[in-house]
Amino acid sequence: MKPPALPPRLNKKQVTAYLAPEDHASFTEFIHRKGITCQEGVARAINAALERHGRTERLPEGHLRLVRRNAGLARPRPAGAARSRQGRILVGGWYAVECVDAVSAALASLGLGMQGAISLGLPALVGEDAKVRQKENSAEDAQKPVAALADELSGFALPDAGDIEGMLHEMEGLQAL
Repeated sequence: MKPPALPPRLNKKQVTAYLAPEDHASFTEFIHRKGITCQEGVARAINAALERHGRTERLPEGHLRLVRRNAGLARPRPAGAARSRQGRILVGGWYAVECVDAVSAALASLGLGMQGAISLGLPALVGEDAKVRQKENSAEDAQKPVAALADELSGFALPDAGDIEGMLHEMEGLQAL
């Protein structure tokens, strides 16, 4: 009989940060563009902050992913959450305890916590020009007249009731298989 597998988070510590929605959008765009996990992105942000201050401590950036999680994406915290977390979105990852402890000590000597390091390292990852571009695009979108938006959407046709019924029957047939 084979021994049971070790839990994947044994001897690991969680590192998290709450990002403003615009920072979270830049972060997720970055990790999707690079094809990396959120955990790797958090490690890169912390490592960039440490590098900026000339520190050599690092969190490991590689990550073996057996299952990619797409469901249950992070959402902004509701009004009932702690004040510092309201409207912010959680990012994080699990790292070896000894690595987290070494990085925490290095950050403490700089007067930073994990949250501060991630916020400091994030612009180095996504680039300041990406943030400027994002703000310009959102300002342009806000200034578009309603008629122009209606013209853009006019090419999209909504399915009628018959199409929806056909799709439901196809799905029922697939579920029966």
